[in-house]
Amino acid sequence: MAHVAIFEGIFRMKQGFFPGLEDEEDDLFDWKNNICPSCKRPRAGCTCFLGKKNKEGMVAVEKILRSHVGKASAISSKEIAKLLDIGDVEGQPKTRNLIKMVIRDRVLPILASGAGYFMAGNRDELSECVDSLQQRADQIINRIRLITEAYFQMENKTEEQAFEAGFDSGKNSPNPQNCHFSFFATPELKDEWERGRKAGREER
Repeated sequence: MAHVAIFEGIFRMKQGFFPGLEDEEDDLFDWKNNICPSCKRPRAGCTCFLGKKNKEGMVAVEKILRSHVGKASAISSKEIAKLLDIGDVEGQPKTRNLIKMVIRDRVLPILASGAGYFMAGNRDELSECVDSLQQRADQIINRIRLITEAYFQMENKTEEQAFEAGFDSGKNSPNPQNCHFSFFATPELKDEWERGRKAGREER
């Protein structure tokens, strides 16, 4: 569904089907049935859009990015923050959040590169950005797997295993297996590992 929305955004951009900016004030939020279209909460409890400032900020960000079509015309978040004059801090979190809101709620193909943000100029640029995001997603998923496995390895270690690992390290030589951090997760495991290493050295 996300790809469909992205391609639809490119089609609208190419065909010039964007609504006039003078009419956008009423279009930014669809409060049908008094429900936020993003978080699906009642309007009174919604924290997605913090009033008029964010609404005006989204319009301003959209105006800026519509004039930066194609990777060659990318504009940095720092430059956008300066144009918005919103007093953003280092890293421009406010500006980046506004950009995300525009992507999400205006269905615009806003891409990012090392140089900054820009509207997709063609499918090659879209594919390049999607591939980059997919690589990052794969890295995050792999990191989740690694830290989860590491935690359960740590959680399941016994003092007997810690002693045996320390013994192997002392008698033979240290390696990533017998010196795994999980053997040092608690003072008790560490003490057993040290005791095992001492015993292993004595048997050399």
